[in-house]
Amino acid sequence: MVREDGADVEFGFDALARGVFAKAAPSSGQRRRSKPYRSKARRYAEDLKSRATERKSCLHALGDEGDVTASEARQRSEELCERILRMAGRSPTPHDDALLLRRRHEEGKPMPPMPPSRFVGATTGMQLRRLEWGASTSSGEPAVVLLHGIGEAAEAWNPIASKLAQHGFRVHALDLRGHGQTSWSSSQQYDPQSMVADLKDFVLDLDLYKAPIAVAGVGVGAAVATEFASAYPKLVGLLVCIDYNPLGDDSRLRYCKIQGAKAVPTPQAALALLTSPLMREQRRTASSAKKAIDSMFTKSGGGELRPRMDPNFVFGATKASLGLSLASVECETVFLHTFTESEIEELRQCNVRASFRSLEKSSGFAVADSPFEVYAELKKLLNKTELFLDDETASRTPESLGLRPLPQYASLEEAFKALGPRKIPDRESIQAELDKLRTEGDPSSEDEADASGTGLSQNPSDYFGMVG
Repeated sequence: MVREDGADVEFGFDALARGVFAKAAPSSGQRRRSKPYRSKARRYAEDLKSRATERKSCLHALGDEGDVTASEARQRSEELCERILRMAGRSPTPHDDALLLRRRHEEGKPMPPMPPSRFVGATTGMQLRRLEWGASTSSGEPAVVLLHGIGEAAEAWNPIASKLAQHGFRVHALDLRGHGQTSWSSSQQYDPQSMVADLKDFVLDLDLYKAPIAVAGVGVGAAVATEFASAYPKLVGLLVCIDYNPLGDDSRLRYCKIQGAKAVPTPQAALALLTSPLMREQRRTASSAKKAIDSMFTKSGGGELRPRMDPNFVFGATKASLGLSLASVECETVFLHTFTESEIEELRQCNVRASFRSLEKSSGFAVADSPFEVYAELKKLLNKTELFLDDETASRTPESLGLRPLPQYASLEEAFKALGPRKIPDRESIQAELDKLRTEGDPSSEDEADASGTGLSQNPSDYFGMVG
């Protein structure tokens, strides 16, 4: 399907600039491009002419990633965002203004309240920001942990999480390290194992290990969720991966192109940035973009918008490691994404338990594009109570689940002393201990008794009358 705002520029903006202005013949079956589309294409054409001496297409100069290093990716992202914002600043289209007016109109409708931000101090040194919906799990419904995609934050889940909470589920969403209000890694440790360590500390802090949980993630969040389910098979009863293919192109997982935007002057510019065809596989539809602005950008002191993520974030995973993680997952695994038959076959070779479901209205950013569809699928899966049953609930300790290491002892005698059975005290031994404490607490002389009195007892008798 061809988008009106220029997604059909597979072969570069050079071709777009040359061919978009021709009027389609009535008999050709082609529809005429809208005025905003032609206006945007004309701006691209002018920009191309100004760079003609450099003999390179802006698509190939900035859009293609290939095998690039982290520093090269950051530099390209900065150049890409600078170019898009420069072109958007020349003359914002009426199309962009209309979208933001529609967004403000939609914001006038009642929206689910955002829960307060809370923080967990992880042993990794990260301060993890979390949101929570639902009061408790006393109803027996499983706890759900939701992990956002690259460049986003926990707020992206609010429409879905609030509806799940209405059905008795206790729902948690985290800002992954380097995103939102969670700490940034000073050493740029943004690999799956480090993020799994953060998630483990979060589970321990909230005692979520007492029953199997459900973990769902988008993109990078799905990669972390898969690694977590692989590392702690007895802890996770359900894994849901949204808009994620561990064996596909990993450029969308590695970094987010908007992190190169140092300062975005207006919401209109942010919308232009997210919907630009130069974003290619990270490009959003207008509907998805306008919903994502608040979760992806924060307003600085100067009134500008800045991405809510570490500009140095690069997800340190490879296709091989992601495939191995999926292969070792033991719980039920569901992919919510549109795959080809060959991709499904390839993923099933990794994990025969995996099942696949398509979302009709998603363009690749399902949580923003089709939150109700995602909610309905999650609710259906969470109602499979057999996935979250455990007959040995009493033995679900952090040590037995691998969340904490078992204690180490120097000898068998030391271990038996620490862990062996202890004699249950009888009435006589309890009374003897109480008498011993009482004897130790009695003063041995009058001087010691006076010294042990409180400061109030040393005051003159008329003191209490004066203060009364």
